[in-house]
Amino acid sequence: MVGIGKRTLLRWLYEKKVAEPKRLTGGGQDIRLWTERDVKRIRQYKEGNYRKGRGRKKKEMSPFPKPTEWESVHEPPWGSAK
Repeated sequence: MVGIGKRTLLRWLYEKKVAEPKRLTGGGQDIRLWTERDVKRIRQYKEGNYRKGRGRKKKEMSPFPKPTEWESVHEPPWGSAK
């Protein structure tokens, strides 16, 4: 309905990033009663704080390749370029 996963929504609720809706308790279960207003608030929060797509924002690639593990531990035989 809003375009986020259940775990994301629960995290936002537990971290109090969005307001908790009214709850109905019965038969040993808690049920959240979502109104249109509650859903609208979540959509607004999502638009301002949630990145579209999966995962975190990718870092900019460096124009220089990263040294391999071996290169970062061993100095070349001709010495350091420093």
